[in-house]
Amino acid sequence: HARLVVSPHAGTQLTAQFQEAFCPWQTMPNTLDRRFEAPLNFSPRSSGDGGCRFLSIGFFRKHKAQDILIRAFADKFRGDAEVRLGLAGDGPTLPDCRALAAECGVESQVDFLGLLGRDAVQRELRNSDVFVLPSYYETFGVVAIEALASGLPVIATQCGGPESIVNETNGMLVPPGDVGALSSSMVDMRGRLGRYDPETLRRDCLARYSSRAIAERLAALYASILPAGADATNPRGS
Repeated sequence: HARLVVSPHAGTQLTAQFQEAFCPWQTMPNTLDRRFEAPLNFSPRSSGDGGCRFLSIGFFRKHKAQDILIRAFADKFRGDAEVRLGLAGDGPTLPDCRALAAECGVESQVDFLGLLGRDAVQRELRNSDVFVLPSYYETFGVVAIEALASGLPVIATQCGGPESIVNETNGMLVPPGDVGALSSSMVDMRGRLGRYDPETLRRDCLARYSSRAIAERLAALYASILPAGADATNPRGS
């Protein structure tokens, strides 16, 4: 009676695959991990040319495009000791990315953080200023909502899932694989950091993706499907 997808883009892909046989698809986003719902205290951000730490988290695979991010970072911030890039994760393209950072002259500014546990992910997010998701495709982008819940604005590519998460109030969207567009957005973001209030970013994220918010949407969906007066624990009513 209902077919759920985590993003409108995923629904478009499934419609193309199955045509009208299983339409319509309804969007039901992934849920934020509850540990990201714990209260946080934020320090004021300053805009301008001060220090800035960009962070990206993901498996090192070709489609995650860490190489594009390294090139974009080097294009605008090479030699600027106040700007750093943290890359967390592991995978087959990690050695190539390490070599690329050295080739681009930013080896001393890029921190390869390795594979992180959940607590370490939270710590790195809280110690960063901007989250970057440079992928060629994503069906959703859980790490983007984790960043928003941590009070970080997000730069993401228009690669599917992020378009339903990132907007002009909480970050920027750029074309995938475009080094110039990504580097320019990083410069712009550094200059306007003070415009993004961490508490506002977090509050909006929780309103959309917290366990409570998604549970309420699911409950409403079930209520719309079950017959009036049916026992929700026994949908057949027997």
